[in-house]
Formats: sequence, C-alpha cells, structure tokens
Amino acid sequence: MDILEQRFQVNLSGIIDLLSQHLYSGPQVFVRELLQNGVDAITARAHDEPNCEKRLTVEILSNRLEVTDSGIGLTEEEIHRFLSVIGQSSKRDLMGKQLDYIGQFGIGLLACFMVSDEITLQTKSANSPLQSWQWTGKPDGTYSVEQIDLDMPIGTRVILNANNQGKQYLEAKELLHWLNYYGKYLPYEINFINGKQHQRISALSIPWDYESTNKSNFNDKALTAAQDYFNGPFFDIIPFQTLKGKVKGIAYISAQPGALNGQQHHQIFLKGMRLSDTAHNILPEWAFFVNTIINAEDLSPTASRESLYQDETLAQCCEELGEQLIEYLIDMSTYSEQKFSHFVEIHQLSLKSLAAKNDYFCKKITPHLSFLTSKGRMKLIDYIAQNAILSIINNIDEFRQISQISNSKSQCVLCTGFAFDQEIIYKYAQLEGLEVKVVDPQSTVSQLQDVTQQGLLTFLKRINTMLNSEDVLVTLKHFEPVEVAALFVSSEKQMFISTAKKIQEQTDDFWGGIIDGVTDTSKTYQSNELCLNASNELVLQLSQLDDAELLKTYLQVLYVQSLLMGNFAVGDKELSLLNQGLLYLMNTGLNSLISNNNTCH
Repeated sequence: MDILEQRFQVNLSGIIDLLSQHLYSGPQVFVRELLQNGVDAITARAHDEPNCEKRLTVEILSNRLEVTDSGIGLTEEEIHRFLSVIGQSSKRDLMGKQLDYIGQFGIGLLACFMVSDEITLQTKSANSPLQSWQWTGKPDGTYSVEQIDLDMPIGTRVILNANNQGKQYLEAKELLHWLNYYGKYLPYEINFINGKQHQRISALSIPWDYESTNKSNFNDKALTAAQDYFNGPFFDIIPFQTLKGKVKGIAYISAQPGALNGQQHHQIFLKGMRLSDTAHNILPEWAFFVNTIINAEDLSPTASRESLYQDETLAQCCEELGEQLIEYLIDMSTYSEQKFSHFVEIHQLSLKSLAAKNDYFCKKITPHLSFLTSKGRMKLIDYIAQNAILSIINNIDEFRQISQISNSKSQCVLCTGFAFDQEIIYKYAQLEGLEVKVVDPQSTVSQLQDVTQQGLLTFLKRINTMLNSEDVLVTLKHFEPVEVAALFVSSEKQMFISTAKKIQEQTDDFWGGIIDGVTDTSKTYQSNELCLNASNELVLQLSQLDDAELLKTYLQVLYVQSLLMGNFAVGDKELSLLNQGLLYLMNTGLNSLISNNNTCH
C-alpha cells in the first residue's frame, strides 16, 4: 500500500492568538518587530552597499501607520518564500555571512495582526530595482502579491490600518513611547512624523560607546543615560565588556543599601534593540548592588525576544561579568581603602550575608573585608599574614573583656560576634584549609602569669572568697596593660542565671516562678571570676591593707566597675554595692583626712 505524504495545516488565527496571549507581553511588540525588520534590511543592504542610505521613518496618517526603511527590499520570489511561509526568515539564508541581524525567527511580522486586520507591504529590491511589489496579508491566512506601478526608492514600506485593539497603539503619544523604548539606541537614523511633528528617535550618543571619552565625559554620559532607567544616587559607575556574548555596558553601583533578595534592574539591549528591563540572569545573583545598561552582540534571545536564552554563552558571559565586578571590588579594597570601607559600610549586612551563603563570593571577597580585632580593625588578608591560626571570640562583650590582655600576650583575636561574621570565618577557613580556634575568657585568663611572691600569695588567700555572696571567685594574675586593675570573666551559664535573677527582681510572681524553673541554682557551674591585676599599683597597695572590711569594700567597687567596663548587665544589687562602697570609701577617706588635720593642729 502506497503511503501518501501530506503537509500539516496551520490555523493562522490560532497562531496569532498564541503570539498575543502567550508568547508576547502585549500588542506593543509590533513596534519592535517592525523596527527589527527595518534595521536588519538596512544591515543586509549595507553589506553590499556600505554607502547606502540608512534610515527608518515611522509616520502616522490618521488611523494608518506607515513604516519605511531604506533596506535591501524583497523580490517577488522572496516575498512568496519569506512572507508567506510561517517561521521562514530571509535572514537565515544569510547567517553564514555573519551579518548583525537582530531577529531570526521569521514570525515577527505576524505581531502586526494584533493591531491591524490587514498588513500591506510595498517593496523594491536592490537586486531587482526595476520592479515594485505589494504583498497584502490577512489573519485568516490568505494573501495576495501584485506588481505595482509605484515610484519608490529601494527599500520596504509596511502599512497598517488600526483595528479596535490597535487604535490606542497607533496614537502618537503611545507610539512615540514604544518607539523610544525599543529603538532609541538602534544603529541607524529613525524619524517619527505625525503631521507637522517631526522627531528623531535614535539617540546621537550611545551609552556603551565610551572608548573615546575621558573619565569625566564618561560619567556625564552615563548619568544622562541612567536618568531614563534608574534612581540614584550611585556609589560608582564603571564600564565593562566581555568576550563571551560580546557584551558592553555600564554598571551603576548603588549608593543605598539594598535587600539581599531584591531584584536587580538591568536594561538589556541586543544589537541596540531594547530587549528587556526585567531580565535578571545577566549578572550573578550576588551582584545585588549593581544595575546595568547592557548591549549584547552575540547573546541569543528567547522566541518572545523579551529575555535572554539561558545557554552556555550566557552562563560564560555572566561569569565574566562577575569576575570583573570581583576584580573591581578587590582593586578598590587594595588601592582605595577609604572608598572600599564606605562601600562595605553601605552594603555590609548584605555583603556578609551573601559571603556566608555563596562559596565563590566568600572566597573572593572575604579576605578584603575588615573585622574587629584586638589590635583594631583589620582586613582578614592582613590578619592571616600575621597569624597562622584564626583565633576568634563569638561574643562581643567577651571580646571587650580580653582584647586588651590578648595584646599583652602577643595574641591577636578576631571578634566574630557581629551578624554573619562567625559563619563567614568558618566558611572561609573551610574553603582555604585554615585552622580556627575559639578563644574564651576563662582559658585566656588561666594562661596569664600566676603570682609567685609569698606576700601576694598570702593576699590571694585572704581575698579569694570575699565575693562569694556575689557568686564571684577572686583571683590574682600578672597582665598588661598595668592600668587595668581588674577584669571580670564570665561563666556563660552563670551569667545567664545572674541576668535572669536581675530580671526576676523586677517582675511578678508568675514570671518569677518561670525564671526559677530555668535557673536551677542547685547545680554547680564554673564561677564568674574577678581577676585582679598583680601588676597594678592600686592592687599592690590593697595587698598591704590590713582592714578586712575596707578591703572587701574596695573589691566590691572594683567588681562593679569591671562589670560596667565589660558591658555586663548591672542590677539593683550591684548598683547598691557600688553606691554603698563609694560612700564608705569617701567617709573613710574624709575621716582620715580630718584626723590628720587635727593631729597637725
């Protein structure tokens, strides 16, 4: 039995509905498709005639629109082959010539049926300049072709008569908006005519064409371009370009903090044609602080031409742009430290949050972030150069306690008590194979120099139980700086109980019972510690003091002072100790002074 081959039948009305309802974002895309076809026709002609006229004219005549280009035109055979076969594009036959065509899908002209019930195309081909042809197409799939006696230059004119849906898009104000939206940076002259109104659409200056401009002119040009798309202010403006995708553009670094999950805003052009302002896959996700104006010569659009096709070229382009931004940040941190510090100050939470989650970003940027250390703020890369081990303290108050004595031990400690710092340090250490050591006040104090003099040892026996009522063990060590008389070292569990009890003093019985339930004081925990500095002059004088009551008062005052210096919670009990102790010391001092004066007289 013979097999009969047949062709699929295509319902053109269904195709048009598919385009308007599901592929394109709205009827306005007909403007883009007409501009695209006109520009590509001019490009094709210019390939053989470099000095040909390169112009597009868009004119409104009542409810009628005429779009005329000075492109290569079509012969009769090309009309039948390219306009009457859905999906067939004349540009595909010439792809081997590597011409800069914007479009290649061969369905763009159908977008005109969204605003007109008939498309009329008049054309004269550069390859057959003695004949002019007219093609008329309708949405039911019928079309006609006829030779016309029309004295027209080489090129093509598309004529649309607005249907009910298309009337708003053929109004001057609306049409002008979309002409500027899509065609402002196309490479050829585009003019809009509406009666006496004549307006050039194509800009005289292209934002990404910056090779011949100096830094000042570049900034002025970039700021002018940004006014149409972004809200300032900008921290910095930088040019960039890639090998993959042949992308050129301008990056605008925001001068305002942005949300980590906030969307980037990119104005993307393809060979000068506006593609999208909602595409987010051109830069890495971590580049949340960057908005761009980008023109791509060698990236592929999706069929709707409203986003970029996710392929290997786009992925490589995205990686290149990310590397350039990383290099920009590293150069700034190296050669403009103050500027980089300001940048981090603006975006620090988002930057650190991102570094904590993104291995690549963490590895590249973390070394150039500054952290609080016991020797002041320091870039991590400088810290690592001086320290083989990352010594960290995860609590800000504990860091304040021991940062000074860490310096005396020639130990530089990193404070990782701020948001994301701990996660960043651990992640970076894991990525780079570095050792992390958690430093705590108890172990640091235990490594301080013990007293050996008999007099000080005797003194230590006298004082080490004097603050038992405060759940504090008094110890005696040598440490620097000698100006620090006492250091309070907290046991985390004991500090929790102590803070809870201070809250309990100011609450009712119900909450007091709950606090009792979570602070089981019957259990034994490591005591809080008041470490006196055996190298401090005041402490040495106290070691010679025989009056036990006076000595205990001094210890109580030093205890509360060390709490305040360490930013620990101070309750009514501690404030009362301080108040009573100061009054007692002042009375004692005044009585001694008065007694001495009376003796002298």
